[in-house]
Amino acid sequence: MAGGEPMVDSKTAALEMEIPCQYGDADVKFDFWTNSLTVDVRYCLAKQGHNFDSCQLLQRVSNPLNFSIPTTVDELRVRIEVTNIDGDSIALIDNLHYNGQICELIDEATEHSLVSFNGDSSSVPSLITGEPSTDPTVQKFFEEDSTTSEDTETTSTFGLEVASMPTDKESAIAANKSLAEWNLAQKPRIDAAKAQSIDLYEKVKKLQEEVTVLKSQLDSISSSKSLDTTSSLMQVAAQEADDDAEALFTQFENGEIPIDLFLKQFKEKKAIAHLRKIKSDRLAALLREQTPYSYAQPTAAPRLAQPGYPTANHMPGISNIPFGSGYSGYPNISQPSAGRHPFF
Repeated sequence: MAGGEPMVDSKTAALEMEIPCQYGDADVKFDFWTNSLTVDVRYCLAKQGHNFDSCQLLQRVSNPLNFSIPTTVDELRVRIEVTNIDGDSIALIDNLHYNGQICELIDEATEHSLVSFNGDSSSVPSLITGEPSTDPTVQKFFEEDSTTSEDTETTSTFGLEVASMPTDKESAIAANKSLAEWNLAQKPRIDAAKAQSIDLYEKVKKLQEEVTVLKSQLDSISSSKSLDTTSSLMQVAAQEADDDAEALFTQFENGEIPIDLFLKQFKEKKAIAHLRKIKSDRLAALLREQTPYSYAQPTAAPRLAQPGYPTANHMPGISNIPFGSGYSGYPNISQPSAGRHPFF
């Protein structure tokens, strides 16, 4: 708060005032400003020596905020609390006014209003207990006194309004200064967020450029190679993997490598050959589904045999069978040849 009021706890600050005695109800008004929507303001009443157990929340609709204090003949304490304060909160209470009749002030006014009666200054004034005086001088005195009192009240009211104008100006300046300091305190956090946003934008821009380059490469590769070419390359790769496995078997058959090394490498090469052949057969089947009559057209160009694959001259009877549908390319292990272990 603006005046450095004591903190009741870590999130609550308070203003307190004592009322020794009061005739009738009293009104308390004050202006309240804050930069946070979570900050609340409330008032509490308690007798002298008691805790502030009874508190009422004030609605922050418009300034001034006000509440009433009931009549009391005992000493009464009034507290205005500002709650839910955090490190970024700013709260300001200004123009605090108490409008009520304090017993001590009324007693003093009554004491000064006593006039001398029969030489005794402590006697009760005739204005209260006796008949009104008919003396013209006395009547003129009371008329002039009434007029003077009205002028004095008017002048005092105007003077209070004029005197409060500098206070309002100073309060507005203090509030604006507090808000400006708070805004300046947020500058490091805003600069950090701005730098982070710029860094993320640069990363996104770089990733976008990389994606554009990769897409261009993909489009270039896709346009340079057709599905037929890809299928042929996959068939060649499958046959090469199978040939490597057969060459390894030949080395083992000739006793060039031990059985442990042969089993390990042969299993790996056969697995690669099987995977490549499955992928090649699947792609060939997809191509046949897309063009079901392309193989039966008489005007279609004959398919060229790939290097390393069997032809009709070497294996009669399979010239009309598409590659991958009948020929496996692997040695027949159901009937082992002479000198070969039954495992193979």
